[in-house]
Amino acid sequence: MNICIAIWNLTKSAGGLGKVASIICKALVQRGHSLTVVVNSSSVKAKPFHQLPRGAILINSKWVDTQICRKKIREAILGTKPDIVIAMTVGAAMRWWPHIMKHSNIPLILSEHSNPWKIEQEMWERSERQLVMTFADSIHLLLPSYRESLGVHLRDKVTIIPNAIEKPILGNKRQANKTIIAVGRLEDRVKQFSILIKAFATIRHKYPDWKIRIIGGDVDGSKKKYHKLIHQLDLTKQVELIGKLDNLHSEYSNAAFLCLPSRYEGFAMAVIEAYHYGLPAIGFRACSGVNEQIKNGFTGLLADDMTEVNFARCMSVLMDNEAMVEKMSRNAKKEAQKYRISKIGYQWIELIEKTVSNHKGARKKISKEQERFLRKKYLNNTPFVKNLMKEMFSWLLILTKNVIRKSIV
Repeated sequence: MNICIAIWNLTKSAGGLGKVASIICKALVQRGHSLTVVVNSSSVKAKPFHQLPRGAILINSKWVDTQICRKKIREAILGTKPDIVIAMTVGAAMRWWPHIMKHSNIPLILSEHSNPWKIEQEMWERSERQLVMTFADSIHLLLPSYRESLGVHLRDKVTIIPNAIEKPILGNKRQANKTIIAVGRLEDRVKQFSILIKAFATIRHKYPDWKIRIIGGDVDGSKKKYHKLIHQLDLTKQVELIGKLDNLHSEYSNAAFLCLPSRYEGFAMAVIEAYHYGLPAIGFRACSGVNEQIKNGFTGLLADDMTEVNFARCMSVLMDNEAMVEKMSRNAKKEAQKYRISKIGYQWIELIEKTVSNHKGARKKISKEQERFLRKKYLNNTPFVKNLMKEMFSWLLILTKNVIRKSIV
């Protein structure tokens, strides 16, 4: 089968979406499928942060919010003659795909990699999200609870598949140590590593030989904020900002447990990666995704309130109880087996085959509401001058032939 997968940020950041998408891509190619990968790139020569399988066609494109750019991306995709298109993205970026795939008669899977309620509250109007999902032949969500975010008329289209880990479960025994790790992009509005730093500051004198290593690239200037906070709290000898790492094997192998104080998650890759290495995890009970991934008292701990006091209390429980950590470590490794790519890859193959089979080449009737959406010249509500600038930029890209660049990985 010839499969086209669109990945929103594969070349823009080393985040969880790009990582899990690259794992799925490898699994599909290993099963004999042809693959085209479309990415939104700041440069048409950008390289993926996560490796794609050999032989995959990579289409680097600049996504400018104009009809002409959407048309060029559509032409590039249709030129590969895909049997199915899968759009893996976050939030309102999903609205591109009904426009790109309109009247193509190619089955479409919309794969949402985020917390739907937070997306609707902070990035997207609920009514438009619901409308966009009506264009999908199948809808992929990460957790069973996320199904409730969609109207009843859409739920029959939903398939729940969690994220996957690529490597087999490690057999070696984890060494006891006094290092805590936190993994994720430095974006305090979401990841809230400032809470972790402040929580550790309240208990540091009880644990002078413990250290925290925060691993992730800066997104919004939070790194500077964290450096300042670490110095203010006199934690320079115990808290380190490591930056982005391509390989986290050593970090996970040498840690006691993971801390993820996020405000919300879609499905935290850091948690299942930690489980893979036998690390318990600490998060907040109010954090979506995390509160379903961490089994309180079994594979980690959930802090009741989203404060540094409650987070520090959970940290102390694990720091004081090596036997508990070892028991949770064994449980975490067992839990990680649920997310092996051999299992998750099979679920994706089932979804793809079911979607293609159910489509049967029939053209779907378009409602008036859908037709109005497809006639939109711009998907973002921006001022006239900004729209004019986007239009000029789009034509400049077309004239210089830099909107799209195809390459074989």
